[in-house]
Parts: sequence; C-alpha cells; structure tokens
Amino acid sequence: MITQKCNIKDIYRRKIKVPKFQRDYVWDDNNRLELWEDLNNYLEDTKNVFFLGTILLIGKEVTADNAQNEEYEIIDGQQRLTTMTILLLALKVRSERVSGNAGDNGYKEIWKNDELKEPLAYSVHESIQTILNGGSGVLHAPFTFTPNEHIRKTFIAMAEDGWRGTLDPETNSQIRDDDFGEVKKTFEDFEGKMRDIINNIDTDIEKYEYILKLYNLITKTEIIEVVNESREEAGRIFEGLNDRGEPLGVGDLMKNYILMSIDDQKNKEKEDLAKQDSFIKRWREICQRTNQKDDSNNPKNPKNPKNPKPASITTMLKHFAQMVSHTRVAKSNLYKELKSYYDKECEKNYDTFLNKLNTFSEIYQDFIISNHETVAAFKNTMKKYTDESVDNKLYLATNLFRIHSLINPTPMICSLFFALKEKEIKIKHFTSAILSIEKYSVVHQWILDKHTNQKDFDYKDYSAFLYNKRLEETVDNKPKLVPETTEKIVTKFINSFNTETISRKEFIKDFKKLSYQKSAKDKQIVNLLLRIRSYDDPIESNDVHIDSITYKSGYECEHFYPASKREAEAVYKESSIYDVDNIGNLLPLSEKRNKEFSNSLPSDKYKKFSEESDSSDKVYLDKFIAEYKKDFEGWNLKAIEERADKLANKAYDIWGAS
Repeated sequence: MITQKCNIKDIYRRKIKVPKFQRDYVWDDNNRLELWEDLNNYLEDTKNVFFLGTILLIGKEVTADNAQNEEYEIIDGQQRLTTMTILLLALKVRSERVSGNAGDNGYKEIWKNDELKEPLAYSVHESIQTILNGGSGVLHAPFTFTPNEHIRKTFIAMAEDGWRGTLDPETNSQIRDDDFGEVKKTFEDFEGKMRDIINNIDTDIEKYEYILKLYNLITKTEIIEVVNESREEAGRIFEGLNDRGEPLGVGDLMKNYILMSIDDQKNKEKEDLAKQDSFIKRWREICQRTNQKDDSNNPKNPKNPKNPKPASITTMLKHFAQMVSHTRVAKSNLYKELKSYYDKECEKNYDTFLNKLNTFSEIYQDFIISNHETVAAFKNTMKKYTDESVDNKLYLATNLFRIHSLINPTPMICSLFFALKEKEIKIKHFTSAILSIEKYSVVHQWILDKHTNQKDFDYKDYSAFLYNKRLEETVDNKPKLVPETTEKIVTKFINSFNTETISRKEFIKDFKKLSYQKSAKDKQIVNLLLRIRSYDDPIESNDVHIDSITYKSGYECEHFYPASKREAEAVYKESSIYDVDNIGNLLPLSEKRNKEFSNSLPSDKYKKFSEESDSSDKVYLDKFIAEYKKDFEGWNLKAIEERADKLANKAYDIWGAS
C-alpha cells in the first residue's frame, strides 16, 4: 500500500474508473453549497491549501507520475472526484466566455496580458482540458477519470466548445435523464455562481484575475491518495474511512479528543472515571437530537412524519462551530475549530463545552428540524425561550426555514434563540431579525434566484458577533473585535438588509415568471400561494386560520386549466410566459383533490369545488372562487396573467416592501 499527499493535477494523471457496483452520482444542492462555501472561504485564505479528503484506489502501487499506463478503480471518493471534474468543466466554460468578451474589448490573449498579476502561457480553459485529459493534449479524448458510462458521455458533451445545456438526442440517446439531470444541475449551479460573481466585477483584467484565483485554488487542492493492490485490504481500509456513514467522523473525533483530555488529567479515581461515563451519556443524547439513526424517520420512507426529520451530526456541529467561532468554518477545518474552541474558550472544561452544545442542540431540534403542525405546538415550544407574546408571523417564518432547508441562516437563527433564551433581547427585536431573514430568503433565493455570497458571510459573522457579544469595528484602520450589547449587534444585523431592497417593478417582473417545474421549487410555490392567501386576513390572532394555510407536505401544485389539455385549446399554444405552468394558473391543493380534479376544465372544477362541504383545501378555495368566479368560463392566458399580477403585488407587500 502507498499513501501520499497529492493535488488535483496528480489525480488526473492516473486512469481512474468507477466500478459498476458503485452507486450513481448523488450529490444534491446541500452538498454543492457546502463545497462552494468551503472554496470561497479558502479563496481569501492564501496561507492555507484546501483539503478534499482521502481517495482510495485499487491498482498497481506506483506514484501518479509512473502510472500513466495503469488503470485504477476508485473505491472511496468518487462523488467528490466527479464533482471536482464538473467544477473544472464549469470553470472552463467561464474562462472561455471571459476570454471571448475580453477579445471583443481588444485583448487578443488576455491570459498573457502584462496587467495580470500572474500571466499564463496558456489560457485557463486550455489548461483545464489538458488536466482532465491527463496531459494527453487530445481535445475531447476520454477523460482519465471515467465515471459510469452515462455520466462519462455527459462529461464529454459538457466539455464541447459552446455547450449550452442540451444533448444531441441521436449521439447521446443512452444517457439516462436522472444521471444527466444531477450532473447538469451541478454544472449549472457552479457555472451560475461563477457567472454571478464575474458579472459584478468591472474590468476584463479583474474578471480574469478571479478566474485565475479560482483555478489555482482548485488545482492546488490537496488529497490523501491511498493505493492498494489487494481488493480485500482496500475493503478494510474503506470500512475504516467510512465508519457509521460519517466519512469525516467529526463527532467521533471530538468525542474521543474530549475523553482523552479528561484522561490526561491523570486522575484515576472512581469519580473521574464516572465523569467519562457521564460525558459519553450526555454526548449521545446531544447527537440523538439530530434523529440521524432513527429509521422510522428516513425522509425517503417517512413512517412517522410527526417526528423530526433526520439531520447530519457533522452539519449540526458545523453550524455550532460557525456560531461560537469568529472564523468562517469550512467542513475541512471543522474538527480543528471545535478543538480550538474547546481548548481556549472552554479551557478544556467539558461541562462548559457540553452545556453550550446541549443548548444549541435543543434549539437545533426545536426549530431547525422539528415539525410544528400547529401554531399552538409552536407557541408551546416557544415557552421554553420566552414568556412574552409570540407573533404568528414568527411561526410562519420558522416553518419556512425548516420546510425548505434554508441552511445558510441556521447559525444566525440559533444565535438569536440563544440571546432570547438568555433574555438578552426582547421578542419584538428577535422577531424583526427573523422576519428580515425570511424576507431576504424569499425574495433573493426563491423569486430572484440570485442570493449573494456576502449575505451568507453576514449570517456566519453576525451569529458569532451576537453569541460572543463582540462586534467588528475599524480601529486605527484595522478590523478589531470590541465588546458590544446584543441589542446593537441585532440592530446592525437588521440594518444590513437595507442594501438588499428591490423595486416593486423588478420584483413583479421576476415573480410573474414563476412556474411549475416538477422540482423542489414546486413546494416553494405551494408555500408562497398559501402565504399570500393569508394577506387579506388578520393572521396575528387567528390561529385556526394560520393552521389551515400553513404548508402541508401532502399539498401539490394543481393546474386550474389542466396541463393535460393544453393542446386542446389554441390559446394555450401561444408563445407567452403566461402558459398553463405559470403561477397564475396554479392552486395549492391536497394530493387527493389534485388527483381527483386533475383533468377537469375550470368550469367543471368550480362545480366540484362548490359541492365539497368541508376539506383541508376549503379555506383557500373559498377565497379563490370568490375572487375569480367570473373568469372560470373563459379562463385563458389573460386571466392567468391578471392573477399572476395580483399575486405578485400581494407578495411584494409581504416580502418586498421595506
């Protein structure tokens, strides 16, 4: 067995394939977001190198420099290596476009320009092509890293010049839609984030400086490469690396570190051994709050949906570390930051550390992963944190964070709950901060689909400012942490959203483009429609009404004019954003009613709606019928547009207005 530290370039010098028994590519939005956050943290940290973890290969035990003619199977790390390949392809596309735009502006070969801090002999996109081909220089040769056949063909398609997100149905007929979809979504996510950043940079030189900076960070990324010729031995190593499904094992590492620190006190009396037992018990209780190992709550087979959905222990610890530490914690340095906090801030006192983590885990369970099915249940939980009156808008906002897994604000939300629990802020001030987060999330992430990295950094920074009661101020032209009241910190956090205002015209324009996509965004539309329904009612005091319009997991988007009949009427064939999938034609209905009425025309649906004496949909439908009854017979694109416009204006009054 050989074990060596190498970088991304070294990895692609080997011919690596994914064996057939490996699972498909499964990285989702959260995985991609975490990697992108980690990369951004290291982008500004020029002293350290980004570390991707360990990759386990089966094959001849030689270094990458001597392995060009050998073939290896990847046993551990294929998801990460697949993602890094997609990331490089996305950067290749961005580099080509920046170079092309620079060429239009008079720069013939911008990567050789003397104005760059680090001019290159070849463009970034040419260099990436060479890396992915293992230095062969053959354009579009099969990559040295070969995932399953479907994904490999998708890679080759994405590597073509002028890639625009579509596949040739003749040459790529064997590519499965689900494989292509995940790979394409990852590509579009990374490429879109790069595009948003580059579009906010003024000059061509500065844009290419960013390309170079990201290219250098990615290609210098370090990996521990383990190569073994024995499949049996490699299997044992794999089990060790992936014990209990936590590849990084941060929870176990931290638990063992604290246990060793207790043992290092050289106190072997029975009462000190009991401390270790007590610590293990409390640690287990904290970890169990994530509900990670409860099979009855598996999100793919929810037998008991009332219980909390499972969450990653590592993710919870990362959010805790981001809240207590002034460092922007990445997953790769999470263990280091937790150790530092335990050693320095807690002075290796495990009771101090556990008490803080225990309170955090309670907040995490109560408001990040638990399901409050009614306002009453939510308010009952809130009694643990405040004896003040709770606004129903707070219930709707916290439900929104949980239902839609809004990850980035989590440390700040938890820090606010800490301050509320310790009676350091009033419920009114607390609610204003939560509603500010909600407004920003709905407008920029759901409707405009262009939230900024800076706001993600604000969440992390202010969570630590608030928790530690220190605010960053400029002293002698240098940033310095100074003691500050929680009220001033929260006020400054709320004011940070003032720069994120949006005009009614811009908001309405983007809102009216929302449509049914058969994706995760559909439940966002369901939630938006239900929340807008509450706009005309006094939601502050009507708990029963709030329960009726709160997002239900069984609700779906129903097309009022049925999608199945769009070809039957010429009016729905017009080229317009106001088609049957547009938000103006969508109703949030229970799954049962959706199936029952799915193919009925608007006038028939109206009759069936009217015949129902009671249902979970009734509150919403009664209002819809009263407002749009006159349009049911001639429901067309104009009616859809008018409803979309009304919904957009109401939505702006709820979330867009300052």
